[in-house]
Amino acid sequence: MDFSEFADIPIVDAHVHFGDVRLMTEVVELMDRAGVDQLNVLSTAHPQIVNLNPQGLYLKAHHPDRVYLFGALDYSGLLGSADPALTLPLAAQVDRLMALGCDGIKMVEGKPDRRKQMGLAFDSEVYADFFSRAAERGVPILWHVGDPEEFWEWERIPPWAKQHGWFYDETFPPLESLYGEVSNVLARNPTLTVIFAHFYFLSAQLRRAAESLDRYPNVSLDVTPGVEMYHNFTANFDAAREFILQYQDRII
Repeated sequence: MDFSEFADIPIVDAHVHFGDVRLMTEVVELMDRAGVDQLNVLSTAHPQIVNLNPQGLYLKAHHPDRVYLFGALDYSGLLGSADPALTLPLAAQVDRLMALGCDGIKMVEGKPDRRKQMGLAFDSEVYADFFSRAAERGVPILWHVGDPEEFWEWERIPPWAKQHGWFYDETFPPLESLYGEVSNVLARNPTLTVIFAHFYFLSAQLRRAAESLDRYPNVSLDVTPGVEMYHNFTANFDAAREFILQYQDRII
């Protein structure tokens, strides 16, 4: 198959993690080799170093025309040892991140191991003002919620996922519980712009994915793949192709 006709189409990679400023030159070189015009760096909250915002801001400052940045929240006043009086409430962090030059907010907090570690329900009062502020300001959130459904089943989880510690027993929040929290957030904030990472882990449930997009017009799906996405789309090829064509303006 000849792909040369696509060679001049601008490419923006919407899902890139960057945590080491020493790799900046290598990252830019890789972009050039791969034909990527721009990329979106997704910072993440970090239990030891607060978050990776400084690294992302460094990369964007050096390449402002090629780099977007979705910043991460600072939980040190809520969950760490920092004095809450010296940190900002989550809602105020929306304003601070935008003032620093971020283009959106990244939340990995919906990954089950992070959600268990933090113990903060998304539909609780802890997050209420944060989501309200993001909706009010039109700040997009790229949100990791869940993981492949087989990660909750010992007989189905891939060996590599077990090695990463991603088997979720009864001590972890169930996948449907996470989806329920998110549904409550979206119902309370109908103008909130959300991009769900990794297809919201619904690649095996295309009808449900379609229902989510139809119900929430400000929701999009990120197709940065986990391995399961390739398998699920291939197993249901015609339906997956039809879905992607139908919702092509909602797929990032």
